[in-house]
Amino acid sequence: MMTRRHKLFAFFALSLVVFVVTSVPHGQAALEIVAKVNGKAITNYDVDQRAAFLSMVTNLDDTKANRQQIRKDATQTLIDEILKLEAAKAVDPDIVRRNRDLAKNLVDENFADKGKTGSNNLRDKGIDARNVQAKFVSDIVWGEFIKYKFESKFKELDSIVDKALLQIKKNSQKSQV
Repeated sequence: MMTRRHKLFAFFALSLVVFVVTSVPHGQAALEIVAKVNGKAITNYDVDQRAAFLSMVTNLDDTKANRQQIRKDATQTLIDEILKLEAAKAVDPDIVRRNRDLAKNLVDENFADKGKTGSNNLRDKGIDARNVQAKFVSDIVWGEFIKYKFESKFKELDSIVDKALLQIKKNSQKSQV
């Protein structure tokens, strides 16, 4: 029969084993917040995923300097995306929801290969497709926001371009001597 001392030792030994088995393996980083933008957290996972995506699409040489620059760019783009989405949501709170499916389809179309969807191809390369979709949502939403914000300027620009094209057409019909 086990004495109280043996039971206590067995309990601590079992606790230690459970702790060691469930702790994060050496070399793996725990999830950390690396930046906060207006109360929204950007984690090291977000930055790692965006950096992996940027490395893939830029196809730069895998050097220490390039990795550092890509990581810096990844962090900055994530910060910019939060700010852009906030600006757009202030004008249209539903704009992000409306564009999620479009972004998902764009990811699947642009990164599809050999019968696999873009999301599956990204996953095979260790890239979370949701991170890329978030980038696409931000790009689409920002484009809509700019178009809305400067709609009158774009209309003026269209008119100016139409007049210039008409003048070019008239000039092309004249004798060119």
